[in-house]
Parts: sequence; C-alpha cells; structure tokens
Amino acid sequence: MAVPAWTIDFPASRMHLVNPSSLKPNYDYLIVGSGPSGSMLANQLQSIGSVLVIEAGSEHAGPLSKIPAFYPRSFGSRIDWNYQIQPQSQLASRKLAWPAGRTIGGSSAINAMIRIEPSDSCLEELHAMGGGLWTKNSIRAIFSKLRDVWQGSLPELHSNTARLLDQAITLGYGSHDAMVSPSSMLAPYVRMQSAGRRISSGRLMRCDILTRAFARKITIQSDRALGVVVDVDKERLELKASKQIILCCGAVQTPRLLFQSGIGPKDTLAHAGLVCTHHHDRIGTGLRDHLVYPIIFKLRSGSAFSWPLDRSDRLKYIQNQDGPKSSNLAELGAFIDPTGNTPQSFQWHITPTHYLAYPNIPIQQPCISIGITQCKPRSHGSVMPDAIDPGYLTDTKDWPAFLQAIRWSRDFFHQQGWSDLLEHEMLPGFKRQSDEAIRSHFERFVTTLYHYSGSCAMGADPAAPVDPQFKFRHIDRLRICDASVLPNILGCNPQTTLMMMAIRLAGWLAEES
Repeated sequence: MAVPAWTIDFPASRMHLVNPSSLKPNYDYLIVGSGPSGSMLANQLQSIGSVLVIEAGSEHAGPLSKIPAFYPRSFGSRIDWNYQIQPQSQLASRKLAWPAGRTIGGSSAINAMIRIEPSDSCLEELHAMGGGLWTKNSIRAIFSKLRDVWQGSLPELHSNTARLLDQAITLGYGSHDAMVSPSSMLAPYVRMQSAGRRISSGRLMRCDILTRAFARKITIQSDRALGVVVDVDKERLELKASKQIILCCGAVQTPRLLFQSGIGPKDTLAHAGLVCTHHHDRIGTGLRDHLVYPIIFKLRSGSAFSWPLDRSDRLKYIQNQDGPKSSNLAELGAFIDPTGNTPQSFQWHITPTHYLAYPNIPIQQPCISIGITQCKPRSHGSVMPDAIDPGYLTDTKDWPAFLQAIRWSRDFFHQQGWSDLLEHEMLPGFKRQSDEAIRSHFERFVTTLYHYSGSCAMGADPAAPVDPQFKFRHIDRLRICDASVLPNILGCNPQTTLMMMAIRLAGWLAEES
C-alpha cells in the first residue's frame, strides 16, 4: 500500500467539543477513544468524511497532564482509569494499580512522553502477522513521514542524568544523539514535549468530540455494526455511523466493550450474566504488559529530585520552561543484551529520581534509578468483564531472564568507571545478592510500565479476532485499531507505533471511501 498522500495536520483551531443536543444525526466514522491511535485516526479521516470521537473522560488542561514531571501524580486521579488487577501470585500476591489515561489524548496525556520507533525484529513480527500488507519498507515509510511532523524534542537533561550520560560516553557506552529506535548505546529518549509542556495526541483533533461519554455497547444488526450506545450527562444515546465504527479504547476497554455487545467467549459472558450473540474465544485473551524493576543508586554529589520542588526550580520553569518540572523523568535509556545471544532483550529507563519514592516521599539525596524492563515477556493473561489478570511471570522462562538482566545491570554499574559518580547502591542493596533475596525484593517492588496489549490480537490466521486490515472478523463495518490488536507486545514504548497503525488504517479507509 502506498503511504497516503495527505499530510498530518496540526490544526490551529481547537477540537469541537459537542454536547448531546448539538450532535449530528449520523456520522461517517465513529471512533471510540481519543488516545494516540484514535486521535491520529480522527486527524486523518476528517478530510474524507464526518468524524465523531467518543471519549469517556473530559478535556483536561491542568498541570497533571501538561507539566512533564507531574505525570506520576496523575495516577489515581480523575484523569486515570486506575484499573485494579487480580492479586499476582508471582508478585507477592500484590494487586497492582494500572494507570491508563481517561481524558482527551488517552494515555498520551499521562505517560512518560517517549517517542521511539520499534526495532527491525518487531517489524518482522508485524510482517509475519500480516504478510504483504505489512512489509518492513511500507511500515518504515510511514514512520519516516510521521517523524517529519511529529518529531518530539530533546530538552535539557537533569544534571544527574547529564553526568551519567557524560560518563557513559567517556567509557564508550553512550551517545548524545537522540535514540530514534532501540539501541545498545545509552542515549537520551526523544520526548513528546515542547517549550516545557507535554504534547499529547489530543492536539491532533479538530473534529467533533463528545466527552464524558461512556460507550456501553455496539449496536449490531445482521452481523453489521450500526452504532454505539453511550451514557452521557445521565442520558443514554445511540450514535450512528454510516461507514465505520473504530474501537481505539485500549487493551482493557476494547474487549470489555465487545463483551457488553455480546461478543466474546460464551462461557466468560455467561459467567458475567451477559448474553453471547457472537462467540469468539480469543477476545480478552493474550493480554501482555511490561514490568519495570528499579536499581537505585545514591550519587556522590548532585541535586535531589524530590517532591515538592523547591522555589528555585519552580522559578526556572516559570521563567525559562526548563528545570526539573520540564523533565519526563525517564530521560535516558538503552536496550541491553544480558545473555549475549538475544539482542535488545531488555530496556533501561533511567531517571534522576528515587524511582520508588517520587513523587510521594521527599528524598534529600541525589539519586539515579535504572528501571529494567523485559522487552518480550512470554507470560500473558486476560481481560474479563469484571477482572484483569495479566499473569505476570507465569511463564517459567521469564523470571530467570529477568534475574540475569538484574545481575548484568548491577555488574555494569558497579564497574570501576562509575565509582566517581555512584556512591552506593541503595536498592536492592549490597545485602541482597542471592537469587532468593533478589526475587523477594523484586516481588515487592516491581511494577507496571503500563504497556497493555494483545487482548484482541490481529493476524492472517482466520481464528484471530482482527484481520491485518484491522477489520473485526464476522462483523461488517467494525474495526479495532489500538494496542489490543498487537499480536505480540512491542519491544519498546508503543505510542509512536500506535500512531503508525492509525495512519495505515486511514489509508485503507480512504481507498474504500
């Protein structure tokens, strides 16, 4: 497929916030969800038809979704779905909170703003899933186009991470060049921010958007999607689409909306008291997520990055839009190969903070945290109508690989070349050296990187719920374009890939119109 001819438009005018009384009787396209894929899709489709975006959250112009360093404070707030998962037997039976954006821009309004493109191996997985429709060259062409207009930026690094990067360069392990795609060199991540402010995907939209509208079900007649039933302002409405309904509401809400519409495994629906009209046993299965585990070092000197920020830091932001408030926290990264035979199997997110304390506990010591993430976990779980179980570490091969990455990372930063910068390892700490001690600490402090995916996987296999052109099999005029359709979890931060997917779908819809 050729890359669509039109350009990505950043409209000067704001989106059209509509209320129920001002809705059109019919739209060409209904898009459920305004995250990275939904916003980009709306941006592309508005030139070929009328578009309504349905968003369960509201417009949010406050500091939690605008000031980069504030995003962890949005977790558990009114702009977060704040999902709660089932107790995880492999994580000391903890119930992790799962952040997900419930506002215009979706999770792009509360994430770490990292703009990175997937590795060749990830693109080869997409090619294997979709064949000729997903060649590596055609995907790279869309990324190239997207890079031209959605570049992101490289704001200044916090002094703690800047010194770490300088030392990595001295030792031959780092680069000042921006990390565009996964690299073994420690380098700065490109951030989706400008002039000290976050750029969320909501900036892309100028179409009609209905906020505080919770999608209850898809209306289907004779295996054809007709509209979406929503609750808004204590009123229930049915919105109609003449061409397509596209679900872009993520790996949790997308399968749940299908469940409420009678689509999914019949036993699962029956157990939840739902009527099954379209049995499909793969809806809600295959859920994957990235875990992140921090190694935390105290620096010999530097600046404590703690909450609340001091007066001088606040003034820097007011006057120059820089300083700690402009930090996305995960400023640096690298992709490492602890085994020596699986390139880029783990990712580092390096922050100038105490990863476990910020922003809840004041810390007066200058710190560096190295967050370790397994790029391709084998373990998977499921989304159910009333529960979420990601099944962390249920595949027996995941923990030995994670343990090796932890040991490798500790050894790397305990090399002599780092001793002038790093005073000592605060966590897990010198006393935790045995496999058992590391595992116990890991179970208590590992957490989600909130990259949920795979719960409605697409593929050329007729048994897959979604085909390689994002069509939901067996129901006409229904498509899904979000992280739920990824056949395997990406080996990096997903935001840019979701935008690429939306551009790809828009091209196909343009050809059909």
